Amino acid sequence: MNDAKTNRKSVRRARRLPGFAGWVLFALLLVLPGNAPAQSSSADEVKINALLAKYRQSVDSLDPALISEVWSSDLPVSFVHPLGTDEGLSQIKSDIFGNIMGMFSKRDLIFDTTAIHVNGDSAWVELTWTFHAIWKDTGEPVTTQGRETQVLVREQGNWRLVHVHYSGPPTTIARKGV
Repeated sequence: MNDAKTNRKSVRRARRLPGFAGWVLFALLLVLPGNAPAQSSSADEVKINALLAKYRQSVDSLDPALISEVWSSDLPVSFVHPLGTDEGLSQIKSDIFGNIMGMFSKRDLIFDTTAIHVNGDSAWVELTWTFHAIWKDTGEPVTTQGRETQVLVREQGNWRLVHVHYSGPPTTIARKGV
């Protein structure tokens, strides 16, 4: 009789263990990255790369429709650059794409490196770039280099910029850039 009692307890424990192990496995699947998020992230990276191509094209062409397509129209947007900070899409269009990019008769923005980070409906991109241009007033060529952090959000299934912060490349000169 004692053996029967022990057997029943073992059977009950054995039945509980798969239930407990199942819950632990389920919890781990929720927490640990799996194939589905990687596929989604990969699809998001493709869409973000397409947005980056449009961003480059908007800088090169100064096309107002393309600029509006790249930037969010639903959320506040901002652009931090060495000459100041622009708040709102109309100010970005006027200052960055009108005044600053308007100083050049030709523009060619090239992304040297990009790193895309997706977190749900938000993402950020770290990139370095080289910018080749021709000064409108003198016709002389100019080349600059820099780096940017771009913050994006997903709006109605599409990625849009909400913030850009750009600066020059890191300096190796002592006591500069501190």
